[in-house]
Amino acid sequence: MFAYPAYLWTGLAAASALWLLSRWALKRKRKIARQLIPQSLAPSLEPPDLEAQNKLRMGLRHAACFLLVIAMAGPQWGVELATVTGSGIHAVLAIDSSASMAAEEGGLPRFARAQNALLHLIDLLEGNRVGLVAFSSTAHIWCPLTTDLAASKMFLHTLKVGSLPHAGTSLTPAIELAVRMLEKQAGTKAVVLLTDGEDRSGDVRKAAEEAQALDIHLYCLGIGNPQGEPIPVRNAQGKLLEYKKDARGETVLTRLDEKTLQAIAETTGGKYYRLTPGQSEVQALAEDLRSLSQNPFGKYTQRRYKNRYPIPLFLALTLLGFEMLIPESKRR
Repeated sequence: MFAYPAYLWTGLAAASALWLLSRWALKRKRKIARQLIPQSLAPSLEPPDLEAQNKLRMGLRHAACFLLVIAMAGPQWGVELATVTGSGIHAVLAIDSSASMAAEEGGLPRFARAQNALLHLIDLLEGNRVGLVAFSSTAHIWCPLTTDLAASKMFLHTLKVGSLPHAGTSLTPAIELAVRMLEKQAGTKAVVLLTDGEDRSGDVRKAAEEAQALDIHLYCLGIGNPQGEPIPVRNAQGKLLEYKKDARGETVLTRLDEKTLQAIAETTGGKYYRLTPGQSEVQALAEDLRSLSQNPFGKYTQRRYKNRYPIPLFLALTLLGFEMLIPESKRR
């Protein structure tokens, strides 16, 4: 794992470009030298053993550059427990895992997009307490409230469409379960509801009012489109068999119910966002959550990955030291 993976790819690209540039410069230098220096003098000006030394110096330099890029990316492995003092909010992330979330948009199932959005949101909520709820027509705690965000991401990876045995979609059980998880917590509390918005219970506004009475902010992240998408039915190998049909044999379309999501979010003083392919809404949602008043959590134990950047950094400096000891010219 790397703490800053973006630095890894950009750094490796820059190091590769530098290596190619140095190779081109060396070939260019030799070509010009052959044009200016007589062939009989070439061996005395650049003996074969000196050329080998120059290649070794260049190899050490490029290897050190590569190791510096690795160190800059922040390699991490191994786990340590650390006692930290922090503050933040209590947030329950509820994700819809009903059959309607298997509908595809742009070649990607809704659930996969929703899962990626929540994984990104969890990263942005570092330092806060996060819990997970999975729901269809019923709701279940998938991960209790925790400051161990790596654990919550691990639980989220195990969730898929059909993980819950009950068919259908209902927002009410998800909100009610999230409220029960948060009602005894002191401080600022929020629920993030990620769904296509189709509710079959009709009691969702009442559930939102109960959340509002407990000063729990409800943020809704809608996925899908109001025009509707068919729900694919696949076999165990993932091959498309047909599209889901109702009792009359007509293709079932799952539609994003934005009005319901907007209404329940406004009831609690939260906001509604519609998830787009770029997922810029996740950043905006995280900023809204971070803007809420923070709760002091006191001291707690947090699992952290151990930083290992000193190892490649030490190796890089060692190689550069060896490179400096190799002479650039021979005394004659």
